[in-house]
Amino acid sequence: MTTVTQNQEAFDAQYITGSEICDQLQVSRASLLYARNKGILPDPVVIRGSGTYIWVRAEIKENLEKWKHSLQIRRGELNGC
Repeated sequence: MTTVTQNQEAFDAQYITGSEICDQLQVSRASLLYARNKGILPDPVVIRGSGTYIWVRAEIKENLEKWKHSLQIRRGELNGC
């Protein structure tokens, strides 16, 4: 029998939420929305009535890596290499 914890772990392994992205990249929700509007991130699945956005991790990984790199350059964490 599958436990709630196992179900959560399976969900977390496959999907990433907007909140998790904000935490990982240290950006605000407004920055997340800006990234969506500018095409930095693809359109998410929106959970109706909750304002929660989710993406398939495997499908958004490259987008997040590129965005993280550009944020690091902008923040002066990298020298642009």
